[in-house]
Amino acid sequence: MNNFVFGYDQEAALRAGQAGVQTGAQAFTIESGEYRNHNGYESLNLTVVTDSGAKTFVDLTYKDGNGKAWTGNVNHINAIIGLLGLQGISSVQQGDKWVTPELPGKRIGLVLQKRLFTKGDGSDGNSMNLSMSYDANSGQTLKEKVEGSQAVAVGKILETLEDKDDRKKGMAQNQSGMGQQMTGNANYSM
Repeated sequence: MNNFVFGYDQEAALRAGQAGVQTGAQAFTIESGEYRNHNGYESLNLTVVTDSGAKTFVDLTYKDGNGKAWTGNVNHINAIIGLLGLQGISSVQQGDKWVTPELPGKRIGLVLQKRLFTKGDGSDGNSMNLSMSYDANSGQTLKEKVEGSQAVAVGKILETLEDKDDRKKGMAQNQSGMGQQMTGNANYSM
């Protein structure tokens, strides 16, 4: 008798080694939104899933440890709220977590930039920085929707958007085994 820890899943096996989320624009379904507080830094952490099933996280830190708002991520959060047609997002307790019940199941387009960096131990790491959000159906940013203009901003940013390499020169640059995390802004990564 076999006591399998993993049962064979051919669909998962076929996805092995394929990068899930890369620099560019992609539509996501929001799986969950969780509020977190780490050393006084407050953030909204979104778990998002692509149509192909790749799952990743968007960390939008909106307040630093001194209570100062990080306007870039506050703006990103407001753009997402507006694009989804919501009046706001609330917070409810589920077990030991505080979550926003309005976001799960909603679709949003995100323009992401991969940032490569050197970790404290000298190994390579990466994060995905949120550059822009847009309507997953129309391709319009919130500004374009409000103004009733054509969807062009996403295409324009994609013309010049590429991975950002902030790795320290001369350090080991082994990219194997790197985890993926998305953050609202490279300056806001914790």
